[in-house]
Amino acid sequence: MSHTLEREEVERRLGTTVRAKAAQVVVERGGFDEERTPLTEMEIVAARRPRRALVAVATAVAVAAAASGVVIVTRPNAGSDGVVTETSIPAALVAPASVPPGQQLWALTSNTTHHQGFVRQLFGDEAPDGSVSSGLLVDFKHAAKVRPGFPDDRLQAGTPVVVRGQHGVSRAVLDADIRTTEIEWIDGNTDLTVTVHGMALDAAVLVLDALRPRGANLMDGFDAADGSRSFRLLGQDLGVAPAAGIDASLEYSAAAPAQTSPPEYAVRTSSSAGLAGYLRVWLLGHRATDGTTVDDEVDWGVTVVWPDGRQVTVQTYPVHRDPALLERIARSATALDDGAAAALAAEAQARVAALPVLGTATVPAGTIELHGTVAPVAVCLRVSGSAPACSNPFQGRAFAPTAPTYSVGPAYASALIDGHWYVFGASRFVMSFVHTTPLPTQRGTIDGVQFAVVAVPAGIDTVTFEETTNLKTGLQGDLTRPTS
Repeated sequence: MSHTLEREEVERRLGTTVRAKAAQVVVERGGFDEERTPLTEMEIVAARRPRRALVAVATAVAVAAAASGVVIVTRPNAGSDGVVTETSIPAALVAPASVPPGQQLWALTSNTTHHQGFVRQLFGDEAPDGSVSSGLLVDFKHAAKVRPGFPDDRLQAGTPVVVRGQHGVSRAVLDADIRTTEIEWIDGNTDLTVTVHGMALDAAVLVLDALRPRGANLMDGFDAADGSRSFRLLGQDLGVAPAAGIDASLEYSAAAPAQTSPPEYAVRTSSSAGLAGYLRVWLLGHRATDGTTVDDEVDWGVTVVWPDGRQVTVQTYPVHRDPALLERIARSATALDDGAAAALAAEAQARVAALPVLGTATVPAGTIELHGTVAPVAVCLRVSGSAPACSNPFQGRAFAPTAPTYSVGPAYASALIDGHWYVFGASRFVMSFVHTTPLPTQRGTIDGVQFAVVAVPAGIDTVTFEETTNLKTGLQGDLTRPTS
């Protein structure tokens, strides 16, 4: 359990060792000329003393490793005595290698992502168990411009607070399952948001007031040498966007899905979430001895983040409390090559397609099939004798005749079949697929279930789907042309 760092303790620490950090670091690979040394070529690592503070500057991020003083330095080339990792693993689908006995994969969806890069720093007091007993997670983003003739409404509502001479706001937030405080203010071109953990508000403001900008403005973050031995920079993301990665969702169940049943296990993975997620999970959870950060959220699941940018979250339905099991599943995750990822997706699709066919209809694009055990849970499209492409069977409530009049979401899918992109879906309500205008759509009905199919023309890479109930247009979402 975290303790609260009060103002008096902060004053004592800052008053005695406010800049002790500078004495703990050495500059390697030559001297540093702030006017002539590019940031991407400079590395600063902590002196190799147990539990000393870390400073590491590289192209992407730097984080402390184990308490022995090892430093993980993320950068494009080797040559340091740090342990070298990449900013992210090559774009690959990350999937668990181990799930509980009897669990079967029924749905795998993935998309290529480009996570936004921004500077994030974690200052705090790391406890012996790797948790942050008190800390500040600081995000630095470009401030929006004030609209001419309009009041400055760039800050969200909150309680007024003065930070570093600027008028800002504080507000209570629920971050995961932890209720904490958030501070936001604008300084020049920088919008700063600080998540406060285990500290009183005035103590947090005192620490923020004492920090010094790294560069000419706060978009570069605070000086990594600021802070005391006990309350120091634990890690930072220097704002370089990680390489393109793959976000994926894998859903498992021992039994065939029913119309209203959720998956028993849901796993969300990212091959390139970056260190921003790593630092947040560290603040809310703890850092393990192998350098990963881990957070067990009561109503959400267990998340494990690696320094190379991989992130895995495992949830169960209904929620049960076996965090050790969920962490083992997450830690079993590995990056798959293209062939292994395609085989895993084909396995899930084949499992859905093997469910009994409960209805069919023929359209110019091919054959639409509804699959399920007792009632439909998935819609599949079969084109020219190809293997069917199917929707996620855990979207089955879209077919339920007792569905409410508001949108519960359609069952839909996006598939590349013989080089052609198809989007299709089924629901008790009307579905539409739109680019800038509605796309030519093949429609029909099977036992009261409405379906829609679009063969997307070449040159169109994004499609928005809409579901219209008897009340209004409901759920909307975007689909992107698959690459394979």
